[in-house]
Amino acid sequence: MFKKRLNDQHIIKALKQGGYDRERMEYQFYDAYSHYLIKAQRKYRLSEEDAVQAYGDAVISVIHQVINGTFKGQSKLSTYLYQVFQYKCVDLIRKNTTKKNSIAWVHEVPNVSTKVHDALTSMISQEQFEQFSIHLDRLGSSCKQILMAWGEGYSMEEIAQRFQLKDASSAKSRKYKCLQKLKQLLPGKN
Repeated sequence: MFKKRLNDQHIIKALKQGGYDRERMEYQFYDAYSHYLIKAQRKYRLSEEDAVQAYGDAVISVIHQVINGTFKGQSKLSTYLYQVFQYKCVDLIRKNTTKKNSIAWVHEVPNVSTKVHDALTSMISQEQFEQFSIHLDRLGSSCKQILMAWGEGYSMEEIAQRFQLKDASSAKSRKYKCLQKLKQLLPGKN
């Protein structure tokens, strides 16, 4: 019933040893931290299929890093796996929501990307959430497009290039000003 806790040195030794020990350890390693799947589904609102894909990619990545010596042991293997898994989840979300050729501008709040949602949730309460899209429209086209591009996962460099700004620093400054402007539009934030 209870899973035996895996020791990092034992995992690393078995993975580097190869053969049957490695194969068995790969399965044990995958299984030992599979509870991360449920956390990711809740935290990132992933489907089970997407969470399993990201987790599998993370496990494979960590195993390869252990074998080729990239993993230096500066943290516990479970902590390292969790961090890599989080990155894989975020990458998967970006891949599924970002289309580099065209940005689909969002008009309804429930469809706003995760990054925009997270950044703005702290500024607005649940009952104000319905009014968010109206306020976003009131920002003006430029601010709305910059915030939406940021929310879709574009880097500051990409935003600067897309909106013909001087550089990434200018894009970051513009994004900040737009967020401040949005904050001022929200009721009770004046």
